[in-house]
Amino acid sequence: MNHQSRGCKQQQAGMTLIEVLVAALILGLGLLGMLRSTCCAAAASRNLHGTQRYLLKTT
Repeated sequence: MNHQSRGCKQQQAGMTLIEVLVAALILGLGLLGMLRSTCCAAAASRNLHGTQRYLLKTT
């Protein structure tokens, strides 16, 4: 007798589309956060380099 005819549900293997989309959204937000922090660190480094040059000229 077929399992479906007895009313038993077949167990699903893998991930659903919603789970994949949520995982992609979380990964995307994480990558954007890392990119933003990298950009902020680069800007702070440039600012510090300019300040250091100014201080070396004045002393």
